[in-house]
Amino acid sequence: FTLVLRGLREALRPSSIMPEVVFDVEMICDGCSGSCTNILQRIEGVKSIDANRKAQKITVQYDPPAEPAAMLEKLLVWGEKAKKKVKLASA
Repeated sequence: FTLVLRGLREALRPSSIMPEVVFDVEMICDGCSGSCTNILQRIEGVKSIDANRKAQKITVQYDPPAEPAAMLEKLLVWGEKAKKKVKLASA
């Protein structure tokens, strides 16, 4: 029982929770979501990307050195070129 509790405490420690950021991104096709995914995958520290075209949201889990500001900057450059809206939804 003690080992189970110790393992649970370790799993729930804040340091073990991966940071997550959500972006609102106008994506009308698989090309849009694919481009955004490719852009974000190139950022060191990005661990997972969920581009939900129906919800118009991209959720990114990351570790340092990745930062939401850098991700947003890259998505904004893409959005300007593709004429799509991009904004930070939550960090």
